[in-house]
Parts: sequence; structure tokens; C-alpha cells
Amino acid sequence: MDFKPRNQKDQSISELRYTYSARNLWSGFLFGIGLVAFIDEAIFHQLLHWHHFYDKSTTNIGLVSDGLFHALSWFATVGSLFMFADLRRRKGLWLKRWIGEFCSGQVLSSYMTESSSTSSCASIKSVTMSIFSHTT
Repeated sequence: MDFKPRNQKDQSISELRYTYSARNLWSGFLFGIGLVAFIDEAIFHQLLHWHHFYDKSTTNIGLVSDGLFHALSWFATVGSLFMFADLRRRKGLWLKRWIGEFCSGQVLSSYMTESSSTSSCASIKSVTMSIFSHTT
């Protein structure tokens, strides 16, 4: 019985996963960063006015830094979703790797926003770290 591959390049699904492993990594990582950055921006910066992305200058500089932070987080989110759609189209999506990088992007983003303003994001990082420490 002959094996007929399901894709155009005559590769198995596992070979495709390894071929596109870097793209899976970056897509999940950027989506994790973008999602947490969006939540941080919408809740803590805009709704609650707890802090700005850059607090060590005037209020106007803080607002400009918030706008740049928000724009870059959306570029990361949209770009990662285009990469995700391309991976699904090419049948190279490695969902476990993507979810793992999504989670690491969330942790890194929580750490980055905490280092810019320690008062409001400490709770996000502590909750995220406690979740990951209990699952290992």
C-alpha cells in the first residue's frame, strides 16, 4: 500500500511542524505579548489611570508613550494572527508549541510592564507566576 501525503510538498505533518517551528514560536510569543499589553493598556492606563508606560516625565510624555505602547501592542497582535492564519493554511500549526510561547509571551509582557511601573502590575505578575508555579 502506497502512502500518499496530504500536502503539496510530500512532507508529513510532523516534518511540517519542524519546518515551521520558528514561525509557531514567534506567532504565539507575539500574540501573548500583544494580548497582555492590550489588557494592561485598556484597564490600567485608560480606564483606571493608575500609571503611564513612562511615568518619569510630564503627563503629556506619559500619554504619548501610552499611545506608542498601544499601537505597538496591536501591531504585534495583528501580525501574530496573520502568521497563525498562514500556519493553518500551510498545515504547519503546532498548537502545543504555539500555546507554550503564548504563555511565555504573557509572562514576559507582565514582567516588562511591571518594570516600567511597579505599583499596578505587581498583582498581574504575581498571579501569573503563581499559576505557573502550581502547574509544574
